[in-house]
Amino acid sequence: MLAAEAGAGPPPPAAEPAISDVSPGSRIGSYRLQQQIGEGGCGVVFMAEQEQPVRRRVALKVIKLGMDTKQVDNGSPWARHGKVA
Repeated sequence: MLAAEAGAGPPPPAAEPAISDVSPGSRIGSYRLQQQIGEGGCGVVFMAEQEQPVRRRVALKVIKLGMDTKQVDNGSPWARHGKVA
């Protein structure tokens, strides 16, 4: 029997929403999505409001499933410099 099945240990982390599940008004962590401002091969970009630890407007990119792996090299200078989050 697995430890998680026996009730021992912490519960598994909640899964982040799939890109098809996000839309204006959705929340991801401390961000509230306000409007979609772009879309490309790697994901969708939203204008969002960060509420914690400071309140500010940000651009938040929701990466498509599978695009967050090291095997993906789309030729982007950001990927080559290791700046893709």
